[in-house]
Amino acid sequence: MGRPRRVAFFTLGCKVNQQETAALQELFRERGYEIVGFDSPAEVYIINTCTVTHLADHKSRQMIRRAVGRRPCPADADGTPTQEARGGAAVTAVVGCYAQTAPEEVLSLGVDVLVGTQDRGRIVDLVEQAARDQGSEARGRRPEESEKHMGKNLTPGLRPPACAPACFPPPPGLQSGLNAASEASPQAESTAAHRECGAQERAQRAPAKPQRRPSDSGAAPSTDTAGDTPVTACHWCGAALCIVSPLSEAAGFEELPIPRPRNRTRAFLKIEDGCDQYCSYCIVPFARGPVRSLRPELALRRLEELLAAGFREVVLTGVHTSAYGRDLADGVNLASLLRLLLQLPGEFRLRLSSVEPAEAPDELLDVLASPRICRHLHLPLQSGDDEILALMGRSYRAADYGDLFHRVHERLPGVAVAADVIVGFPGETDLRFENTYRFIASLPFRDLHVFKYSPRPGTRAAELPGQVTPAAKDERSSRLRRLADEQAAAFATRFIGQTLPVLVERQARPAPGRSGCWDGLSDNYLRIVFPAPAGSTGLQGSLVQVRALKRLEGDTLYGETVDY
Repeated sequence: MGRPRRVAFFTLGCKVNQQETAALQELFRERGYEIVGFDSPAEVYIINTCTVTHLADHKSRQMIRRAVGRRPCPADADGTPTQEARGGAAVTAVVGCYAQTAPEEVLSLGVDVLVGTQDRGRIVDLVEQAARDQGSEARGRRPEESEKHMGKNLTPGLRPPACAPACFPPPPGLQSGLNAASEASPQAESTAAHRECGAQERAQRAPAKPQRRPSDSGAAPSTDTAGDTPVTACHWCGAALCIVSPLSEAAGFEELPIPRPRNRTRAFLKIEDGCDQYCSYCIVPFARGPVRSLRPELALRRLEELLAAGFREVVLTGVHTSAYGRDLADGVNLASLLRLLLQLPGEFRLRLSSVEPAEAPDELLDVLASPRICRHLHLPLQSGDDEILALMGRSYRAADYGDLFHRVHERLPGVAVAADVIVGFPGETDLRFENTYRFIASLPFRDLHVFKYSPRPGTRAAELPGQVTPAAKDERSSRLRRLADEQAAAFATRFIGQTLPVLVERQARPAPGRSGCWDGLSDNYLRIVFPAPAGSTGLQGSLVQVRALKRLEGDTLYGETVDY
């Protein structure tokens, strides 16, 4: 029996992308593939792209170019490359947000399979079809013709010639639609107006369903019956199979296999996709489409499977998690889903990935008070200045955020609150940044994720006046990061002497005073190192009670188990 076919992945972007890559890996494992490193020889290379900034676009193109044209290099028993290795390139597949928003740019790089942010469950079939097509074409051509046919001679970054629009119509009006929307509305328009504008933008740029390009021989194109979305076949540019579907609520939530990490401590369950916010700096609604939710009964079933597999913590994730249920009937929302999931028996805890400040009603906070939900909330702030929040299209003022912060702490004592902050947004003067700095300093955050604003082509913010210099962004970012370090250490120090529930993740890394120690995360996201209790075995994945005794470096605590 020959060795398994090899597939290598490279993932850019957010934690949702990371989880989706893990789900795609499960699909390939189920079909007998071996997962290898991206720098290793493989028959298939898959790049899961990101488009949140222009730098993410650049990095996505860079990784695609690295993969295109690679040779799998299988070898005989004596190490001699086989005929297959001497003749065929590996299949390169590109998926994700950049593929969804800029399909023509991706096609121009000579990839073999292109899939956006829907229909990814068909990736294995598409890859194997591309490999069959590549093999049959290569057998009938001289090597130099095959190279040209597969588009490997294209100059990186250039669009294919006239065949590209015919074989795959681009999403029309993305930039023009956004610019028109920006010109037609005041910068500080209401959230409702932002969402209406966003809906118009979506309608303007929704790509037409791709049409199959007839083959040069005049033969009827093959039919893909695995899904409803047409498959594009381009016989010039090298993108053998392309599926980039228009995104709508009607498409529904795409279920992918649940990734099962080998350490069996923490699992991720994606319950939502898409975003309807249309913040002025963000391209995500165009890459991910509107909110689509996993049905509650399916979420319950998936959680049961994860608990049966031995996981004791499950993180509920999504692109806009707190909008869960907005597309469903019968009053389903995030709070009702949590109440349903908490009915399951057993020792486990749930953790939420993110909650928008305008979507945290008392009903949700009441459910979050359950001891089986981690005291950890990510509440994106973005700015502490009201004028900047309005320019961003955020739906709250700084005072609203502050009120929510205090309500959360009243309902959930000991809660860890993390936030995203963007510095250097257009129009952020020194005074407006100081407003943000003072606002953050006034609240006991557990963690801050500080980002320097990067203009994203295709968004309203990219056209705003008052762009901030790189030097000012660097200085503001450094100040906030120093403040974040101070706040994280202060938060950890508050819990010295308290007993915390800790999910044991791994044996602690060797360090003075840590011999034979384990470490894990508390429910409120503190890393705690502690000695293994006498007679204990197999602690990984367990939930144990640990009393914090002192703070080590940064925000890490040292403690001892209680009543083990």
